[in-house]
Amino acid sequence: MTSRTLWPIRWGIFVLACAFLYAQLTSPKGIADLEALRDRAASDVHAGVWVALVLLMVLNWGLESAKWRWLVAPVEEIGGLRAFLATLAGTSVGLVTPNRTGEFLGRVLFLSPDARIAAS
Repeated sequence: MTSRTLWPIRWGIFVLACAFLYAQLTSPKGIADLEALRDRAASDVHAGVWVALVLLMVLNWGLESAKWRWLVAPVEEIGGLRAFLATLAGTSVGLVTPNRTGEFLGRVLFLSPDARIAAS
């Protein structure tokens, strides 16, 4: 696939992910859950816990991207930022697919077209 054909696929996945999140968050149950989460977060959880959670998420994605770089090294050498972006893309695609099956697809899209088949 060329980058010209991948561009609509990437944006299509992004739009679908946004639509899915919007539908989940604006449903009556989603709004009630968000309000309960907001009230609980404001009263029970210290700001340091939120900072720790965000730092741990970034650490997890960093470790995942290092693992991804190591796994695809025999097929293609990719940089750290590209591996990190591939990990985030895989997480985003995995969010809207059953059993996170799209996580691998989201990551493979960041490889060169020749390496995609070999990586899979």
